Amino acid sequence: MNGFVKFIQVLGALIAILALLAAIAVLYPIPYLTEFVAYYVLGIPEVSTTVAIVLAVVAVIALIFLLYACFATSKKAWLQVDTEHGEVRVDHTVAEAAATHAARSVDAVKHPQAEAKMGNHPGDTKLEVTVDVSQDAPVATIAKAVQEQVEAAVGRKLGGKPGSVNVKVNQIDTRAAQAQAAQNAPRVR
Repeated sequence: MNGFVKFIQVLGALIAILALLAAIAVLYPIPYLTEFVAYYVLGIPEVSTTVAIVLAVVAVIALIFLLYACFATSKKAWLQVDTEHGEVRVDHTVAEAAATHAARSVDAVKHPQAEAKMGNHPGDTKLEVTVDVSQDAPVATIAKAVQEQVEAAVGRKLGGKPGSVNVKVNQIDTRAAQAQAAQNAPRVR
């Protein structure tokens, strides 16, 4: 989420809190605030109309969020696939194992890890794959190869192309890792 969207969310939340506080001050006497709201908000028709509009917008937004929370599809730990022989339930670990195995088949990839978020259809499935490569490896080429291999392998498991395959490539210094492993290895005398 970018900074502008966060700013708008914070601004909307502050406006909602102020509108709610003003509404409470009208209904329940709050020292100093109730007098201010009665005189400056309710006493001036333009301001009271603006407050009413803001409260209506806040109510509509709250209703939209409530409806979205009630009816939005959630990500599941499994995907139900219809085949010619019946229904098959594919667990997220199957997709993660296929993604890890496919990423491991690409040269120069070390320590692949995958996380799958299953949807209602194969196209709703999202995969996050993290791999390590040496510092001198061509990152863009490897990332594209991993993405293609994972997409094909998981697509075969799910019976359809996954919605997205995001690949994160970490470059590691293999010489420093080998030196540290050698230093930590037990010595035999």
